[in-house]
Amino acid sequence: MKNYLLNYDLTFKRLINSVKKAADQRNVSAYLAGGIVRDILLNRASEDLDIVLEDDVIEIGKSLAKEWNAVFTYYPEFKTATLKTKNNFRVDLATARKETYASPGALPRISAATLKDDLFRRDFSINAMAICINQKEEGCLIDPFGGLLDLNNKKIKILHPKSFIDDPTRILRAVRFEQRFGYRMERKTLELLKKAVKGKRINNVSSDRLYAELKKMLKEKHIVECLKRLNQLQISKFFMGKGIFDIRYINKIQKRKREYSSLKCVWFYNLLALVEGFDSKKLSKFVVNFSFSKREKKVFQECQDISKLLKKLGGLKVCRSDIYGYLEKLDEKLIVYLNLRSSVRSVCQRIDRYLKIDRFVYLKITGDDLKKIGFKSGAKMGQILSKVFEEKIEGKVSTKKDELVLAKSFMVK
Repeated sequence: MKNYLLNYDLTFKRLINSVKKAADQRNVSAYLAGGIVRDILLNRASEDLDIVLEDDVIEIGKSLAKEWNAVFTYYPEFKTATLKTKNNFRVDLATARKETYASPGALPRISAATLKDDLFRRDFSINAMAICINQKEEGCLIDPFGGLLDLNNKKIKILHPKSFIDDPTRILRAVRFEQRFGYRMERKTLELLKKAVKGKRINNVSSDRLYAELKKMLKEKHIVECLKRLNQLQISKFFMGKGIFDIRYINKIQKRKREYSSLKCVWFYNLLALVEGFDSKKLSKFVVNFSFSKREKKVFQECQDISKLLKKLGGLKVCRSDIYGYLEKLDEKLIVYLNLRSSVRSVCQRIDRYLKIDRFVYLKITGDDLKKIGFKSGAKMGQILSKVFEEKIEGKVSTKKDELVLAKSFMVK
């Protein structure tokens, strides 16, 4: 019997050994399941550590939390628990369970079951495998639905004909996994997906769940390919009423490879690139469909004027104080997006200077300082402070004394 855990990631191996010990002491069957198994078989790094127990997770979960000094959280309605360690690493524990759906697209009802039942409730065969972590059968692959064969054949395959009806978010996940791994949906799966799209099954899913799937897709390295596939399969219309996703701007920001690869919230910048391609009707539909904050809605609206703003920022006679004026009221993420979007070096330099230097500039003098040298409160005082600030942005003054001298000169004028 091949041991698939023999050469696996040492960080995970230590955690897995702790689970093995706790499970063996209680005579509980324990397995790695889902995405981590797929990634082990593909020799890929995994961000997931999902463990299925053929027993309740509470006792073992609390024991591991004590050993790891981790935070244990139990979710009784789903028979799952999470362990979050001090270094913010997360382990998911779940009782082997099966799911039933009260209606298409609804959240499932959960009940305890066997490992095979647990694997059958999953989205695709490549995610429906498990590896035993108990000492007796450590590293043994459990593959009741041909997931390993589909991995080798580079196929995405659902487990039963009602899969896309029960959970239409799987339509988006099928596309995401296709593009991530360079696979293709097998014939029957693709046929059933198209039928579900035509039947508007995605409309049975809550907007929060649909947006969560879009967000996952926007994090993908192959986001452009994902969006092209959504367009091809006529799935994009469910996000904005009608039409297809415009991928021009995602292509543009991805050309800034060094800056793009260092982004912390790459999914949000990809989202802004999508929103920029919307016309006003599509944007309105998109905003209505999903629960965005006021701040996000404002950023999306401002995104519609990106081309005009980039033109202003590229003007030949634009000075630093002008740049400050254009950018100061914009959300920081939108300013970073502007920098990504521009292909003009001088514009990028101007935005970069604002982000790193000019936005932190402030006056050392106040209205009280001006009153002490004879100014009266009012609109004129505000105008003079603004002029002094503009000169400071331009680098013409630096100290408080310089600012006062400049303010006096404006007073005389």
